[in-house]
Amino acid sequence: MPRHPIPYLVVLLVPLLAACASNAPSERTGPSTIEPQEFIVFLSDLEQRRERGELRPLNRNEARRFEKLSADIREMLAGIEDIGDLRYDDRLEVFNKTEELRAIVSGNDDDQVVCKRERKVGTRFRITQCRTMAEIRWEREVTEQGLRDVFPRGGPPAGSGGP
Repeated sequence: MPRHPIPYLVVLLVPLLAACASNAPSERTGPSTIEPQEFIVFLSDLEQRRERGELRPLNRNEARRFEKLSADIREMLAGIEDIGDLRYDDRLEVFNKTEELRAIVSGNDDDQVVCKRERKVGTRFRITQCRTMAEIRWEREVTEQGLRDVFPRGGPPAGSGGP
């Protein structure tokens, strides 16, 4: 299963949202790191394009989520001159919210990358694990199927222990 490295504020969103919001091909072809103020300008432009109906129509839930994510990202980046000034966990949260915003605008969350800090088993160290939503769903399905195979009737066999 491939893992995705977490960047500072690598905004896969910029070229991808530009492509979603416009029929014209994007001139940017890869991820880029942008400064917080540039990103806030981008968010403003995105919100204006949504208001003008230039993005795909969003249902009520998507529209609420879009507005909440946009406001959260703005709040997190307010007064920040350099993305390196944010704590690592905050940068991770901005990245995750940006990815969710991209998924809402595109209407497809399969490629949405979600990153989590987890403790590595047997150590005190925390590592960042990044997976797409499609990978997360696949892992969940495999785990659930494995449990169904082991416990086919919805629970452990009688007399297998427990209270």
